[in-house]
Amino acid sequence: MFGFLNKIRKHKLSFEQLKVLQFIVQQVVVSIEGSMKLEGAEKKALALQVIGEILDEMNLVAPDSLVDALIESAVTVLKALDKTLEDAARPKFTMDISGRPQTGN
Repeated sequence: MFGFLNKIRKHKLSFEQLKVLQFIVQQVVVSIEGSMKLEGAEKKALALQVIGEILDEMNLVAPDSLVDALIESAVTVLKALDKTLEDAARPKFTMDISGRPQTGN
């Protein structure tokens, strides 16, 4: 009966809009992760709020589940990059001049 409402509600994002949305989410996540000393749930709530405000200013509507998935994805990628950088900064060899045998632990 109200098929036109379903069309309005199920508005699909274009590829360009998806790229913009992904970029916005990544930048917000990087900004919050790098500058805020909050717990994970508080960071996510803040990210959702900031992203929502930006999308409102841009007149862009995105499903909450998509924004949530993009936030989780950005956090996962950021943590993987941090781990990679930590592993790269750790020396591969250690110099032990104590003369004690290595235990392998």
